[in-house]
Amino acid sequence: MRKIIVYIATSADGFIARKDGAVDWLDRPRIKGNYGMGEFYKSIDTILWGRKTYEMVLRFQKEGKEAPDMSGIKNYAFSHKPPRKVARGFEFVKQPIKEFAKSLRAEKGKDRNRTVPLKLLSSKKFSDGVMRLHYEVMKEKPKKAAKKIVSEARP
Repeated sequence: MRKIIVYIATSADGFIARKDGAVDWLDRPRIKGNYGMGEFYKSIDTILWGRKTYEMVLRFQKEGKEAPDMSGIKNYAFSHKPPRKVARGFEFVKQPIKEFAKSLRAEKGKDRNRTVPLKLLSSKKFSDGVMRLHYEVMKEKPKKAAKKIVSEARP
């Protein structure tokens, strides 16, 4: 069964967009290597986009902003009201995401592990405030930590 990976850029407070839907915090000069995004794109073959993210990608392309090489990657964008003119390399989907994901999993594709136990190996803070976390896949699930019993002696 094909795997689906979630890869999301979020702010430190856990949001993808501002309350008004703006993602201007993502619109900044990229550092050398673009946080490893090029390597990530080489490891996948399909991307699922929301309509607003699709529009943001088109705006970035129109403005000539740096974008990773996504050649060979199939792009599906979800919307109940797809645009009349769809950008090259994209296909719009009206089907509910859960149903679409089920059919997508049944197809062949580049597979990666799903839910796996991870161990944090390192973290790197970039000069612009971005953090990259590097994990190792553990061979077996971590055991639950025993409850620590703290007793206090009183006179």
